[in-house]
Amino acid sequence: MKIGIVSGFVDFRNDLREFVRELGGFADCVMFVPAHGQADWGPRLKEAGFEARAIEERTDGFRNRVVKKLFSLFMRLPASRNNYYLMELFKVAQIKEADQRLEAKAILDRRMRLPHFFRYDRFLRMLRPAGNTRCDDIDCFLFITEVCSDGFLAKVLRGGKPCHAYLYSWDHAFKHCRFTLRTRYLAWNDGAVEDLREMHGIRPEQVAVIGSTQLGFMERFRSLGPSERPFAFRYICFGCAIALPQLIAEEMKIVREIARLLEACAPEMKLVVRPYPILGDWGVYQGLRELPNVVMDDGFRKQGNAVSNQDINSKFVTIEHSEGFFHLGTTLGLESALTGAPSFLIDYGFAAEQAPSVDDFVHQTQNDKYIHGVSGRNVIRSEGQLRTLLTDLGMGRKQDYLEANRAIAARFPVRSFREIAQAAFLEMERR
Repeated sequence: MKIGIVSGFVDFRNDLREFVRELGGFADCVMFVPAHGQADWGPRLKEAGFEARAIEERTDGFRNRVVKKLFSLFMRLPASRNNYYLMELFKVAQIKEADQRLEAKAILDRRMRLPHFFRYDRFLRMLRPAGNTRCDDIDCFLFITEVCSDGFLAKVLRGGKPCHAYLYSWDHAFKHCRFTLRTRYLAWNDGAVEDLREMHGIRPEQVAVIGSTQLGFMERFRSLGPSERPFAFRYICFGCAIALPQLIAEEMKIVREIARLLEACAPEMKLVVRPYPILGDWGVYQGLRELPNVVMDDGFRKQGNAVSNQDINSKFVTIEHSEGFFHLGTTLGLESALTGAPSFLIDYGFAAEQAPSVDDFVHQTQNDKYIHGVSGRNVIRSEGQLRTLLTDLGMGRKQDYLEANRAIAARFPVRSFREIAQAAFLEMERR
């Protein structure tokens, strides 16, 4: 069997490359990437042993332009509007040209106010892609969310070949809107089956649980056994997670407050801060380097957003040996709950008047469902609670705060890349 894997972010998704390597042990795999990224990704994929093809599905005719404009304005959004809006604001912030950025923001704001009746399946049926992508030899397609080419998905669905979509991250069902009812889905866990039904009306019988590729490195880390401490001093960790320019200052204020209270409650410990990998300009963290008890864990980004597998393992080593991991609601906060360091969600100390706010970020749907709702006293709601917690951690009492880790970990099975690839292959072969 030959499987066509369609993704728009191959360069820094190490787990996706590991997954495809393992999947290649069961079937021939071809990576389909957007044509605009072919020049960069094609050679790298070839070096890694993958066949790569550019997606050539131009949809710039008059009819297609009208259909895309209508969908852009009236697209059906997930029930979790807050998640969707934050994600789209992040995309807008990445646009370099100021006039284009302002136009994109205006379109987004207009979209949020208009009725949302245009379903994705209707949009796909109305599109007329060019059909230039060579894919006749592919037996089955696997799209990685978020769908990177509407035109190519429309072509594949019209061709009638088996098509699956992998719900790549625990928050994708809440922040993306490109979900078709005409394909089967592969998901992380049982909770994701509920998420797809509640957010997009996808029936549970359309979804198979195979595990999380993002947690594949956690399985590998666990298999390596005990590790050496990365620092000679005791410390807690904070994982930065915000890339919206208007909210970064709020996150930095919270980090500074943790550092101040740590110095007062447990002066023998330091605060190790991990920058957000996807944020392009790490200059915003410069002020943290001046704090005497802050250490920046920032040696892991080598090229663009890429992180090496070795640095991913080092990330888990750093968290494992910490007295605790603090965050505002991140995938890394979820991952930390699978280690021996207690994971803490900060839920106070930020302004809620502006829109969007850090409060909106902390209370994204996946955080409320999978972390906030089961973390009990590991959700920090006041300065007094944080002072008590830091004092306890300084006294070596992190074992007292691991109940939340166990509650979160019970909902996220950790499997090897090979196990996930085999489960995906068997599901696609069955169809």
